[in-house]
Formats: sequence, structure tokens, C-alpha cells
Amino acid sequence: MKKDFKTTLNLYSNDRVLKEINEPPVFSLNSFEFYKYLKDNSKKLSVLNIDDDNFYSSISKKITLESDNNSPNVKIQFNTEVKNDGKEFAREFTDLANKYLYDKKNIYLSSQIKALDEQFLYLKQNIDLSQTKDPLIDSTISKLSYYRLLDKDKTPLLKLIDYQTKASKNKKLILVLSLFLGFAIGILAAFIKEFLKTINWKDIKENQ
Repeated sequence: MKKDFKTTLNLYSNDRVLKEINEPPVFSLNSFEFYKYLKDNSKKLSVLNIDDDNFYSSISKKITLESDNNSPNVKIQFNTEVKNDGKEFAREFTDLANKYLYDKKNIYLSSQIKALDEQFLYLKQNIDLSQTKDPLIDSTISKLSYYRLLDKDKTPLLKLIDYQTKASKNKKLILVLSLFLGFAIGILAAFIKEFLKTINWKDIKENQ
């Protein structure tokens, strides 16, 4: 009566970093770029039975992501035909998602730090920083220091809180059975009602 198994992952994202680099997981991990990354790097992707001819439209239906507003938690769901496949893909998905976002972080911070370094060097060569109070200088120094701090932060961008795999109900079968049971109960109720009409309750009471 069970069609397949549904696995649900609960991930906690490092919002401090991901918001700064404009990579919220609920959007980044639902992008064509990430799907391509999965296709190129996943060893377990085949367990989702994705149609290669329509890969991107197929995978977007196979993997769903949800996140409440302003919440760092991300919920991911997918179905597999074998229970253990769900567990293995859950671990791999978390690992690959972390690597993907970590690469994004490195690319973004490297370009920003380089630009801020050049800007700071220009200001230093043309302005006496010890004698000048300028919002642009303060902003450049502050942002450069902050980005260097983020660059050194090795905290995982995604942390697996928990995951569970359970049998997924066959919705079509449940619908058919529900209609059948509703129909059968309706007929049974009508039969009982008609049967009760044939009983002479007065005779039964007199013979007691």
C-alpha cells in the first residue's frame, strides 16, 4: 500500500554569512546552477529517478525546499524507492550544498576584499588617514575588516539538524479507497434503513 519513502531534512543555515553574500539557501539551493552542481558531483542522485531528457524540470519537482520568513532553518524533502537511499542522499545533499555555498562565499569575499583593499590603498596614498575623519574611509575600513573576519570563519554554512525517512502514502490509492469506502458505506446505510422499514416493531413488542 506504500509507493515509496519520503525523506525530510532540517538544515540550519549560517545566516550571518549567507545573507551578506546574497545566497539565501531556499533560493540558492533551488537554482539551475545548484542543480547542475548536483548533477556533476552527486554519486547518489540516481536514487531520485530523474528524467535526464528533462533534467532541470524533473529535479525541481523531485526536491522541494521550504523556509519560514526570517528563519535560518531550511526544510528539504524528496522521495526514494528504497528507505536507505533516502538516508544516503540526505547526507550527500548536505555535504554538497555546503561545498557549493562555500565556493560561492570564497568567490564573493575574495572579489570584495580585493576591491576594498585597492580602495583602502588609494585612500592611504592620497589622504592622511590619521588627520582625516571621513565616512567613506570609516566605511571602507569597517567593511574590509568585517569581510576578512567572514573569510576566516570556518563555521559550516549549513548544519544538518536532523532528518527522517518514512513510508510515503500513495495518494491516488487512498483517494480511490476513500471513494470506494464512501460508496460502500452509503449503500450499506441505505440497505439498513430499508431493512428497518420492513420490521413490524408492534408485533415484536406484543410477542415479548
